[in-house]
Amino acid sequence: MTDQKIIDEIVHSCCKSVCITGGEPLLESDTCDIIQELHERGVSIYLSTNGTKYMEQKGKLEKFIAKLSLPLDGYDEKSNGINGRHIFSQGSKDESFLAVKEILEYYEHTPHDFAIKIGTVLTKKNADIETFKKMYNFLKNYSIDMWKIYEIIPEGRGIEHSEDLVLTNDELDDFIMVDEED
Repeated sequence: MTDQKIIDEIVHSCCKSVCITGGEPLLESDTCDIIQELHERGVSIYLSTNGTKYMEQKGKLEKFIAKLSLPLDGYDEKSNGINGRHIFSQGSKDESFLAVKEILEYYEHTPHDFAIKIGTVLTKKNADIETFKKMYNFLKNYSIDMWKIYEIIPEGRGIEHSEDLVLTNDELDDFIMVDEED
């Protein structure tokens, strides 16, 4: 099915909003055009991106999106890669963390008409209250509209590593109950 047929199907189904996600949707050359056309045809767009290509395409995107969703699993380059979210292209730099931080800093001083959401995946590797306190202290420096914490649902390479990532019910209870003990 062509992009135009998919867009037509979305519009004719009376769909009110669409989340554009991936992999990384901004690696596709026609994503900005699809987002623009859907917006112009009355569909609200939520863009979920790792951020690495966002800044170079923001001028084509920001007037057409209703929500920008960015992943963040830590409070700095090292902690953000704890769940395997690293995107390496320049040695050992975690481009994903740096890209998200750049976007947050940019919109801290630039007016925008869309919500910014941070998504964090809770795993065995980051399920400690100190990590989340540091994440909170990092995020409170920025004007985000929502911080959503997701329990991991293993897919793809996550299935292979599920023993190292997925919290047992007891581990999840322990994490949630930490604050009540303080």
